[in-house]
Amino acid sequence: MFAWIRYRWTLWKLMTEKRAVQKHYAAIYDKGVREKKAQADLRGILEDQFHEVSEVEENITAAISDYLFTLAYRYRVPTPDYSDKRLWEEARHSSRRLLTEKAMAEFRVAIRSEQKERWQILELRLKVGAAVLTGLTGMVGALIGLVAILRK
Repeated sequence: MFAWIRYRWTLWKLMTEKRAVQKHYAAIYDKGVREKKAQADLRGILEDQFHEVSEVEENITAAISDYLFTLAYRYRVPTPDYSDKRLWEEARHSSRRLLTEKAMAEFRVAIRSEQKERWQILELRLKVGAAVLTGLTGMVGALIGLVAILRK
């Protein structure tokens, strides 16, 4: 549960950072348009925005991957092979490797299926426990009634 809270907090901070970068560059771009700057300057502003937003998006992808690996270790789900080039890609703005979208989707499916299996086991145990508890309650009631009749 704490991993989920930490993940959501990190994701919220990164999304806030992304919106702040977009807002910052939108203001700079609008100012450049009002001042009638050259197209090359405006294009440079957009390229800088793209570069910074891409860095933040890589951090978002890394945070999602980290969370998925945390879940995989908890549920003992096999992780994607680091040596498989089809599953990993080099980040453009940093030296780390990130899961591809397809690999991340497959990884997420494997984790969710394990979560579902564990939930089904828990659900079955609860149903059996409820049935046993119901039966025991009925038996205790019957015994109390029998004792009450025999005492008279």
